[in-house]
Amino acid sequence: MALTRLGLLQQSLTGIGGVSRSNMLDRAAILPMVLPTISGAAVGGLATTWLHPEILKPVLLGSMIAISVIMLMLPEVPAPQDDARVRRLRERPLWFVMLFGAGVYGGFVQAGVGFVLIAALAGGGLRYDLVRANALKVVCTALLSVASLAVFVSTDRVE
Repeated sequence: MALTRLGLLQQSLTGIGGVSRSNMLDRAAILPMVLPTISGAAVGGLATTWLHPEILKPVLLGSMIAISVIMLMLPEVPAPQDDARVRRLRERPLWFVMLFGAGVYGGFVQAGVGFVLIAALAGGGLRYDLVRANALKVVCTALLSVASLAVFVSTDRVE
């Protein structure tokens, strides 16, 4: 698992450079997203180290199926309304919990976490347009990659 996280971190850092150069990154939104994303990813990463492999596989599969079903059932969630005003995390404390949950999912599974983050950052949540939500998603994936990698290194799960 750690090898895929390293690749995701590299991809995220490259993406951050690109969105920074194009001025699509809401830098003021980054700091409030650090705590829920990193702490959630640490919890998710620890969960993967605690679960027995026989339990881990069906849990991973179930998580990925659940996210897929949600994406199919609610395709409109990541599409904010045209007149939507961007909300800050402090205005929407529930989205702190959503980002924590996305961090847990990302630290645990990682596959499909971008869809979870886009749902939290766009449409029903903080109402970023899809371009800016994607820019913040890249930052969040970098954060959760660092946190989960730290967990895997500290629990001797990296060979």
